[in-house]
Amino acid sequence: MGCILSGNGNDDTEGGTLAVVDAIVEIEDSFFEFNIASKGAAIQISRSANLTMRQTIIRNNSAIFQGGALHASIRAVATFTDCTIEGNIAGEGGGFYAMGSAVITVANSNLTANNANAFGGAISMRGSAELTCTGSFMTRNQAYTGGAVSIQENASFLITNSGFQDNIASDFGAGIFVDKSTEAKTQIMVCRSSQFGGNTAAAGADIFWVYYPWFMFECNACSKIRDPDTVLISTSAMTITPGWWPPSVTSGVSLGVDVKLDSNSSSGLAPTPITSTQNAAMNSSLTKPGSGVLWPTIVVRDYYGAIAIFDNVTRCRASLAVGEQGPFSFSPTTWVTVDAGYILFQDAEVLSKSRDYPYKLTVNCTLSPVLQTQITVDVTVDKCNPGYENVNG
Repeated sequence: MGCILSGNGNDDTEGGTLAVVDAIVEIEDSFFEFNIASKGAAIQISRSANLTMRQTIIRNNSAIFQGGALHASIRAVATFTDCTIEGNIAGEGGGFYAMGSAVITVANSNLTANNANAFGGAISMRGSAELTCTGSFMTRNQAYTGGAVSIQENASFLITNSGFQDNIASDFGAGIFVDKSTEAKTQIMVCRSSQFGGNTAAAGADIFWVYYPWFMFECNACSKIRDPDTVLISTSAMTITPGWWPPSVTSGVSLGVDVKLDSNSSSGLAPTPITSTQNAAMNSSLTKPGSGVLWPTIVVRDYYGAIAIFDNVTRCRASLAVGEQGPFSFSPTTWVTVDAGYILFQDAEVLSKSRDYPYKLTVNCTLSPVLQTQITVDVTVDKCNPGYENVNG
């Protein structure tokens, strides 16, 4: 109680000031500052260690790898009440880092201006670690991903009555980032009655979670701090919808449509009514904004139905549906990778006989290593104009 611990440790130390293994430690009304270590610049706890901290400040500590303030592993338990965790730096988990089956509880505390190069500016949880956070505020923390909190692998959390304000992520989830990539069972994680505001990220300014069939994130009774807008939540790609497709095609003729097409156009691209072209070009739910040429399009969406503009994983391929009778071929025959939330089948072309009813084209998409989906698109092939027929119809 009443201790000041400053300037301890070095780059090779694990636990710059304090390393706890299989022991019970209680600290109150103390101050940790300017300590350094490879892991746990202020404190490292491991195995069956149990740490309780009250009314303590952990400030301006620096870890090369994980845990600017605390590194917890194996079965270690740490409880922070009425504490200030401020200005700490680490490669991951600028404030707290937990792995294994470690448990961290944070109550009525402030985590401010902590910084991580990778994940979790304030807190990073991995392995099967558990985080419970109640009545606490995370402000001005920064990381590449998960500006305030990052939850990965089998780690879990319950956050209640807390605030996330002015946190920054260069990538995803300035407030909270969740990626349950190795979860073995169906799970729902919940953030309750918490407020968000002023957070900044490329996607999911307040919350970003990676979609898996076995995982669901819920933010119950969450709200914005300064305005009536909804909490900004995004996910990775979860589904696909059909975008613009031509109402009909001609065998051997490009399916692309010049957006600027008019009645006097001499473009070699396929003609289509100008109203249809203009409507598609102006409708981001159908085609990629700014497209000079309309190509057959698939739109990639997140769990909430928003276009997954930062998705760089999804790829799709189109082919004649099973059970359909040819001859019919669609090109390109290769996989097409997503671009800003859109799959564009550039240079698309159909070679087929015409018929009075549409062909069924199946578009198969891989959205992640564990998520595949498909949709069916109707393609009507018109007869060629007299004198233009060939062996392909």
